[in-house]
Amino acid sequence: MKYFFNLFCLFVFLASNVSGQVEKILESHSANIFLEGFAKELYSQKDYERAYNEFDRFVFLNKGKLNLDSTFMYLAKCSIGLKRYDNANKILKNLLDSPYDKHNAELRNSAVYFYSYSLFLQEKNEMSLKILNTESPQDTSFIKSSLIALNYLQLRNYKLSKEAILNKNPNNSEILFLIDNGEKISYKSPFLAGLFSAIIPGTGKIYTERTFDGLFSLISIGILTWRAYLGFHEDQYNSTSFWFYGSLSALLYAGNVYGSVKSAELYNEQLNVNYNFKIRCQLDKIFKIFDCDPN
Repeated sequence: MKYFFNLFCLFVFLASNVSGQVEKILESHSANIFLEGFAKELYSQKDYERAYNEFDRFVFLNKGKLNLDSTFMYLAKCSIGLKRYDNANKILKNLLDSPYDKHNAELRNSAVYFYSYSLFLQEKNEMSLKILNTESPQDTSFIKSSLIALNYLQLRNYKLSKEAILNKNPNNSEILFLIDNGEKISYKSPFLAGLFSAIIPGTGKIYTERTFDGLFSLISIGILTWRAYLGFHEDQYNSTSFWFYGSLSALLYAGNVYGSVKSAELYNEQLNVNYNFKIRCQLDKIFKIFDCDPN
């Protein structure tokens, strides 16, 4: 009887311990599900700073226990959303350098795309293209062809950009329209802007579509030159008015020529900024990290 009693006590003891362990495991599992779900919800709301912190905590609590590749993917995407591109690149490179798992091919492709996207946002287009061609040479997806085309577009290589789209994705009218717009961009020549203003003050700025500045330069230099002429006419080289207004006129004239050259450069730079923004918006439609309105 005593033997059965001891056996019963041992059974109760073991059962209570197992029950406690199971309860802890279930609690831990529930906590993980909640933490991961909360982090994903923050990410979906584009609250990348808090989402990154929650995913990072999830990694800390589960390192060595779970496969965390998908969580690292989220950390990389959050880093891109926070414009911490170097951190995103480091995470994505580590994912790509890890042993290849054919069952996780989709995540690997995603890592390639986001790595290329991160480099694109840093305007490291050559590196972005290299990643696409070396890490997924057989991939013919819409995302890859779009990334290749838009990288070439940012490099202003319209021919290769069009080839990338027509060979893999000929029905992508939005990118083809963007290429067509890029080929029609009309830049202003800094040399011509300076030359025009050297011949007739202000016309270089009018050429760069800064009409008010151009007319102001023309009228100001014209008035000062006229006052200098009147002073010279009255007293020739002994005229104070001639030297004073002549010096001002010469300074404004030189500034007007230089300003016209810079005006053309700024005009071209703004064209590039606007066009690059439209290119980026096209990729944002795919990766959905940033809210981007190309209009």
